[in-house]
Amino acid sequence: MKKWSDVRGNIKSLSPTEIEELDFAVELAAEIIKRRVELGYSQRKLAELSGIKQSAIARFETCGVFPRIDTLYKVLKPLGLKLTLNT
Repeated sequence: MKKWSDVRGNIKSLSPTEIEELDFAVELAAEIIKRRVELGYSQRKLAELSGIKQSAIARFETCGVFPRIDTLYKVLKPLGLKLTLNT
């Protein structure tokens, strides 16, 4: 599996804003995966706990889609994570 940093360096067709958005999505997905693994949860287990389909969690973890904020909240809650904004 390629690392995001390797892929990112080869992207020429996206604007800086689009790359920033992808950076955010990749970082968020990586934190969710890290926490899920720390807790010993499979995607299926997280799906059961969050009420979100396993396939949707898989798509989010691979940055195939970015979930709505209410869906993101449902995924973060059983992981003990919160999305916060900093200035």
